[in-house]
Amino acid sequence: MQSLCWTFPSAPATIPPMRRTKIIATLGPASWDEPVLRELIAAGLDVARLNFSHGDRETHGRTLERVRRLAAEAGRPVAVLQDLGGSKLRTGKLVAGDFIELEAGERVVLVAGQATTEPGRIGVSHRAIVTETSPGQRIFLSDGRLELRIVERQGDELICAVIRGGQLGSRQGINIPGAILAAIPAVTDKDWADLEWGLEHGVDFVALSFVRSPDDILAVKQRIAAAGASVWVIAKIERPQALERIDEIVQAADGIMIARGDLGVELDAARVPLVQKELIRLANQHERPVITATQMLESMTESPRPTRAELSDVANAIFDGTDALMLSAETASGRFPVQALSMMADIAVAADEYIHEHPVEQRRDLFAPPDNVGEAIGRAAERITRELDIRAIFVADVDGSRSLAASKSRPSAQLLGLATDDRILRRMNLLWGVTPIKMPPIERGSKLLPLAEKLAVQRRLAQPGDWLVLLSGSPHTESGPTNALRLHQIGALHADDPT
Repeated sequence: MQSLCWTFPSAPATIPPMRRTKIIATLGPASWDEPVLRELIAAGLDVARLNFSHGDRETHGRTLERVRRLAAEAGRPVAVLQDLGGSKLRTGKLVAGDFIELEAGERVVLVAGQATTEPGRIGVSHRAIVTETSPGQRIFLSDGRLELRIVERQGDELICAVIRGGQLGSRQGINIPGAILAAIPAVTDKDWADLEWGLEHGVDFVALSFVRSPDDILAVKQRIAAAGASVWVIAKIERPQALERIDEIVQAADGIMIARGDLGVELDAARVPLVQKELIRLANQHERPVITATQMLESMTESPRPTRAELSDVANAIFDGTDALMLSAETASGRFPVQALSMMADIAVAADEYIHEHPVEQRRDLFAPPDNVGEAIGRAAERITRELDIRAIFVADVDGSRSLAASKSRPSAQLLGLATDDRILRRMNLLWGVTPIKMPPIERGSKLLPLAEKLAVQRRLAQPGDWLVLLSGSPHTESGPTNALRLHQIGALHADDPT
């Protein structure tokens, strides 16, 4: 390799504004039809979420097929996240109408094991609500919008007083702050059946709801391995019990989701922003992708424009270091699904550009010692490209881990992940700043540099005489962590170059 006594371009390299934070959109009745889904992909959809708390497998199967087909037509990878329903307590399906009205001061009956809900009698999905609660406890429905208080227990029924009323729809979530609900398994029989379906249909990520311990994650990973699949497991953090073992959970999972809806009901509301910041910091520390979710642009379910507070909320999650932002009702059932995704993309572009202009200020944690060689090399690449005005970092990847390590340094240069496997390209869609690019199978590492040169010039990131950075394993085609950093000047390739 040549000496490092090179002359680098003195003019600063400017990178046009681009979105680096990834966007996940939940698909539902408002978005699963082909015309809307095509618009969402064109607007920048990175990961499509299939919410298995609602809908059936047949509907999700049709939606997944559309995602794959329309993404192929658009010429860009779109990943699929299967979100398992988990052990969440839910109200029963309404016998008639879209909702029932609960009036403050009235009495209602919660019936354990009943599948339906009607005025005065609300079905509940599991008996634990009766066996593991006591009179005086508060019960929240519909993400905390409605509040009940238990008055007495009668067999499999709870007599409750309505403290805060409102409209209750079908299959709404139930939260009981302080209740352990140990009788409910972390992964239900339905979850196991849904997971089997997801693996058969080639989902890219599986999100596990209401994680309580690392054992919950490991059990799902074992089932995935037994099926011969390779799918990242995302731990949804939404119960206080998870926070008690959060470091272990983050290390056991392949990524985490900060599910602020249930978390905001189960915890003191004032703690949620602090917990969010700490979870993002912890995920970045352990090199895990992190998703910030729930009510990001909630007002856009009914309005074409978000509130000013929502704009700040989205941007601050990016400043804190989230990899991805998730839309829920905004795209699943809202009136403006495409506008919501486009608005989130616009906010992300502005926030990401600010990070680009203030990289060190935004990532003070980079001054902490690296945990491994891959992280150290990722940091070195970030510093080299920033100080020498290099605009492109290429990562030769085999499973997504190298791109993940590089992205956690939040480089100002564009980060391009190279892989031969479509599944790995889709996996990169969850990683901040990584642009997935499919490359042909290569037999020798020397083929990587010509490919990187060609891509850098095609994408107007560099021209002859400019520099690029290539991260890989050594030898380049083998799996494992990043352990090689190559600084290369475009046009300097030689036929006898051994690397």
